[in-house]
Amino acid sequence: MIPRDRRDDGQVTIVVIGFAMIVLLLFAVVVSGSRVFLGQRDLAAAADSAAASAAQAVSEPAVYGGDTGAELPIDPAAAQARVAEYVALAGLAGHFDGFSVVAVSVTGATVSVTFTARAPMPYGGMLSDEWEGGYPITATATAHSPFTT
Repeated sequence: MIPRDRRDDGQVTIVVIGFAMIVLLLFAVVVSGSRVFLGQRDLAAAADSAAASAAQAVSEPAVYGGDTGAELPIDPAAAQARVAEYVALAGLAGHFDGFSVVAVSVTGATVSVTFTARAPMPYGGMLSDEWEGGYPITATATAHSPFTT
């Protein structure tokens, strides 16, 4: 039998612990990254829906005044109201952490809606102190009025 050097005892344990830590860190990155991706996708879908709703807010004074051109312009106040109504009905403030409507802008027959929120990262605190409360996400959607003259 070959004599064994006792200084090598426990070497495998250290390697196993090191690999386990790497696997846990990769797990944290994948889970947190997935949550950010899904949050961004959900916020973009909400912005799309809000923009589509706002694009139907036709300017009644322009329609009844006969000043429409080839497309019916969108009323900025009505578009803002439609976005606020959609946000309330969809419960977006309860669905997203730190949700806010950044902008609703109207240019002729086109409306643009921008939302912002924070995507929760279960292990964000492990990755960075900056992401402890979630990762900031923003979504902008644009819709064109479906009505033409």
